[in-house]
Amino acid sequence: MDPDSSEPHHGLSIFYKKLSSKTEAIETLNRSIGLRVTKGNYSIDLYSVQCIECHKDYLADSEGSHPIGISYTKTTLKGSKGYNLPISLNRAIRFFNGKIGCGTCHKVDSKEKSMLVMTNNKDLLCSECHIK
Repeated sequence: MDPDSSEPHHGLSIFYKKLSSKTEAIETLNRSIGLRVTKGNYSIDLYSVQCIECHKDYLADSEGSHPIGISYTKTTLKGSKGYNLPISLNRAIRFFNGKIGCGTCHKVDSKEKSMLVMTNNKDLLCSECHIK
């Protein structure tokens, strides 16, 4: 298996899931974080691709959805106001080659509501990135 290719990791994760081997499925998915695939005119990480396979309708809904495949690092380095610098964010918040992905805010083995990487009580998670 090519360790830099997203497709074998994706297939292996699905295989483990079908075998009801949740631990192996999650470990394979976590190993694949950071691998990139191309969707349309922009690249998104494999973790996000796997989420989109089941949650296409959620991403199409403009309310409550969040853009992915956008470079948070470039946005903040350009001096865009309204965002905190990546270095100041909680370590639970992850970027994929500097870009926002589903795994930026969600983690499959999280105990938080909606599988968030940290609590969002009083908009705590959102205000890590967004200056309100």
